[in-house]
Amino acid sequence: MNIKKIATVFLSIGTLLTIIPSLPASAADSVLDDVELNHYITEYVDETHTPGLSLVAVDGENTSYKNWGYDNIAQQIPATEHTHYELASVSKAFTALSVLVLQEEGKLSINDSVSDYFSWFDVKWQGESYDLRIW
Repeated sequence: MNIKKIATVFLSIGTLLTIIPSLPASAADSVLDDVELNHYITEYVDETHTPGLSLVAVDGENTSYKNWGYDNIAQQIPATEHTHYELASVSKAFTALSVLVLQEEGKLSINDSVSDYFSWFDVKWQGESYDLRIW
């Protein structure tokens, strides 16, 4: 399966991020307006008492947003595309996906040394240099 075509969904306390590659903006908008998807997310927000949640569809330079809940509950400020969410460890999955895409495109291999790309990166183990690999 082509990694670029995988839709990645992350649910966390404050956020739902979905990357939908290769969709034109109008198709991304229609995905965000899907009745079944909106029903599912509304139920999720209600059941989990999630304060705010955003769904993002990205295609190249085109980005579409859909938001539920609040950016600030106390002040009743709705969530928007400018809401800042704590992503915790979600960024690790994005990094891993990016590395796999770069490998699929032949731009790197997970067996490469990290210092091949960052010459300043020098890991020491018990006083000796250690060759850390991307994998």
